[in-house]
Formats: sequence, structure tokens, C-alpha cells
Amino acid sequence: MKRIVAAILILLSSVQAYAQSRSVTVGNNGNDLMYVSITVSGYRMGDVIVDTGSNKSLLAYEDYVEMKRRGIISRDNFAGYVNIRTSANTVARRESYCIDGLDFLGFRLDNVVVIFDTSSKISRTRIIGMNVLKNFSKIEYSPKKGELTVSL
Repeated sequence: MKRIVAAILILLSSVQAYAQSRSVTVGNNGNDLMYVSITVSGYRMGDVIVDTGSNKSLLAYEDYVEMKRRGIISRDNFAGYVNIRTSANTVARRESYCIDGLDFLGFRLDNVVVIFDTSSKISRTRIIGMNVLKNFSKIEYSPKKGELTVSL
């Protein structure tokens, strides 16, 4: 009986460990950046850059418009204005919102602050930065396989 219980406990712990780690194939669009898809409350976005060098997450103007239309963001979850450094090395003031239901590689994250690039209607840049990635105990990229693995 003790062996059966021990075997069940080992099986359950390995299932839990497996469920807490996920690997996905990432795109690179011909460059060295890692691209994934994310979903926020049912709104799917592709070509999101996974950037361990960025401490913030940034979404595009089209995401801002669509998430407002769907009621995902509103004055109720407005987190304030944030100053960010742009690629032109200037400081820009952008709106940020606290969102729930961000699905990143199959993990649901709540209470995540994202910044919207509302300066340009043509901007398509989407970045998941360390404010999201810090939720994981392990982030590993295998260039040979083209896979990104995250673990809780």
C-alpha cells in the first residue's frame, strides 16, 4: 500500500511540474528577435516580441483602440501615465493600464500593467518585457529548436 501511495505522489508531482512548464516554437521574422502570440481577454495579438532587456510591456495603437472598444481597458483600470525612452533616445509620456486575463504561452496572468504606444497610429510594435517575464522562475530559449520555454 505504501508503494502505491508513493507512486501516486511521484506521478502527481511530475504532472504538476509538467503543467507548470511550457515550450512553444517562436518566430524570428528573419532577425534575432523572439516573436510569440498573446491573448488578452479574448483579444489575440501576433508578432509580440519577447524582450528580456525591456522592463516594461508595450502594445500598439491598434491594440489600444480595439481593447477600448471591447471594454478590456477603460478609465476603471487606467494605471497612469508613464515616461518611456524611445528608440530616438527621447522621453515620451504614454498611457498605461492594469489588465487581467493576459495569456502568455498558456499561462494566465492578472494585474499586469501594459503601456500603449498612442503616439503613432501606424506603430505595430508589441513587446512583452520583464514586468510580465518576472512571473516565471525560468525563461529559456533554444535557438537550435527555435523554442522558448517558461516555467512557474
